Amino acid sequence: MWRFTDTLNGGRAYVSHDALYSPRRSHITGDLDIHEISADASGRPVFVNKLFSYLATVAEDTSFVPLWRPPFVSRLAAEDRCHLNRLAMRDGKETFVTATAASDVTEGWREHRRNGRVVLDVESRDIVVSGLSMQHSPRWHLGVLYCLQAGTGEFGRIDVTAGRFEVPL
Repeated sequence: MWRFTDTLNGGRAYVSHDALYSPRRSHITGDLDIHEISADASGRPVFVNKLFSYLATVAEDTSFVPLWRPPFVSRLAAEDRCHLNRLAMRDGKETFVTATAASDVTEGWREHRRNGRVVLDVESRDIVVSGLSMQHSPRWHLGVLYCLQAGTGEFGRIDVTAGRFEVPL
């Protein structure tokens, strides 16, 4: 995992470019099958550790530090139990995650990939909505959680109160 920093700072230009990103830090994590990385409010990387079914961050002397796991995953194991795959941040805090299935067995998600997907609230650990088809890229924007259902080709919002996926008219 590499951290790049804009070395131009302050709006200077390089040739015709307004940014120049250079590597400043790296972390060796090993084969975790990281699916998404975001930075929290303090700048700390938070990533979806798919192989272990956890949200995690970097560590100085280990591959990762576990931060959070879905309530249906019983232990830390390199077994890709639920295919945890995407992360939505709100105000610099991990808020929602997606998983292919609410499974607690090695690769148990595989038989549910078409319509077993779930969106979870990180803080409450509740399933917000289920039955989605290959959902990806949850994003919190202006008070709304948006998501893509790749299995149906639909882009819409998730009503987190009612627990349903809504396609705009």
